[in-house]
Amino acid sequence: MLLLGGAVVVVLGVSLFLFMRSADESGNAGHEFPDDWFAMALGDEKIAQLKLIGKPMPPLDVVEWHNGELKPDDLKGKVLLLDFWGTFCAPCLAAFPANNELYAKYKSKGVEFIGICTNEGQENYDKVIALKKPEYPTARDAEFKTMKAWSAQTYPLYVAVDRKGIVRAMGIKHEYIEKVIEKLAAEKAE
Repeated sequence: MLLLGGAVVVVLGVSLFLFMRSADESGNAGHEFPDDWFAMALGDEKIAQLKLIGKPMPPLDVVEWHNGELKPDDLKGKVLLLDFWGTFCAPCLAAFPANNELYAKYKSKGVEFIGICTNEGQENYDKVIALKKPEYPTARDAEFKTMKAWSAQTYPLYVAVDRKGIVRAMGIKHEYIEKVIEKLAAEKAE
């Protein structure tokens, strides 16, 4: 019986591997960028994220904006970098200064950053904003609707959306965000 359980795990693991590899003929796991540019999501989260790539972005159902509220019309024709973060997440908090630098560098090139505080610990949202001082628009996912729509379960989760509103990359490692932004910013809006 124990052996059968192990066999099921192996079959599921192989199936997930084949699904990820078949997502794109270049061997990239469902995206046009090199695999090593991405943090590894697992299981259902990875499958759900792969299903979003190449599709129109899900809605953002957020509240309590800092640094200006962004409405859907404000996002048209812009490259978006979404930063899903949690108040409990040390790497998320450590990334604010670098995110501010990237935002300052690219906002004049039609790139918009949006920080989305989600998951547990949102009672500390205002304290974190006051302490870390993000310079880009940041909001709170009060009812976790955005987290669910975007399959955001591990943090930080960086997502890139092109000027047409299509999700192009999910789970970008921080050190590769700028390369993804540069590629998408160079593309013309139609």
